[in-house]
Amino acid sequence: MKFSAALIIGASLLAVSPAAAQNAPGRTAIAAQVAEPVAGATIFDPQGAAIGTIETVTADAVVVNTGTNKVALPPAAIGSNEKGLVASTTKADLDAAAANAQAEAQAQLQALLTAGTAVNSSDGQPVGTIKAADPQYVTVTTSQGVDVKLPANAFSMGQSGGLMIAMTAANFNAAVAGSSAPAADAPDASAATGGATE
Repeated sequence: MKFSAALIIGASLLAVSPAAAQNAPGRTAIAAQVAEPVAGATIFDPQGAAIGTIETVTADAVVVNTGTNKVALPPAAIGSNEKGLVASTTKADLDAAAANAQAEAQAQLQALLTAGTAVNSSDGQPVGTIKAADPQYVTVTTSQGVDVKLPANAFSMGQSGGLMIAMTAANFNAAVAGSSAPAADAPDASAATGGATE
């Protein structure tokens, strides 16, 4: 009987709530272990429902993967309670905000895909100017006067807000020149150009 009683007492000590653990002298607070956002931690909404998993943490943002989107939250929007890390929003609100941001970015990109817009490479070098665009293809005239047809999804907005392609200038120029051995970091560079015409 003494053994059974010892097990029951031991089990009851293990079941001490985080709040009690915080106040117990000489004990590390359980909630304090998760007070700071760390990669891999689960984050909850104010009602206790899981929002997602933290992917990265910087001084400026905590990136949360909701399973649908990756959303950056300001560190000030995250706190903690007895359950763990808590965001000041819900998963539905985060996913809606991410969808809105993606739609806005896509609209801005489409606005740039017009004749006369300068195009830069991924390393920031000018590679040409848009000559014509349709929903599927964009024709870029290079500085050498060569027209290159690229798929519309090969373009994105650069950090400075300009239009860029996902190729370095060297890879783009090699692909335009018909190089049979594009650089290793863009093995499909020649295929991405969709062919060049004089």
